[in-house]
Amino acid sequence: MKKLIVLSLIVTFFSCEKEHVSPNTTEYVPCVISDSVSFQSEVFPIITDYCMPCHSNPGAGGVNFDTYAEILPFALSGQLVQTLIHDTTGIIMPPLPSNGPDSCGVKIIKRWIDQGALNN
Repeated sequence: MKKLIVLSLIVTFFSCEKEHVSPNTTEYVPCVISDSVSFQSEVFPIITDYCMPCHSNPGAGGVNFDTYAEILPFALSGQLVQTLIHDTTGIIMPPLPSNGPDSCGVKIIKRWIDQGALNN
């Protein structure tokens, strides 16, 4: 009886077929960055999604990203972007195999920093 159950499970498992999706069906979403990047509505949500799971008080490694004041030094020093693009000369965050924001998210953060990293 046990052999029959195991055999039926194996057959069921290997008879399943993954849904095939054509690579041509991937929708391209252009990266649109506003002229004046907002910390509250554009940058902070990216940091919330990718950094705060580990860096909320008490943050891993003593690093907290709960507030603008805690994020600002990392932004101005270049560490924030360096870690998010997985620059191998520094610390890679989020740690592999996790993914950080896509290139558009990184561009938004860079533009915000280039605009003075305002708390807007």
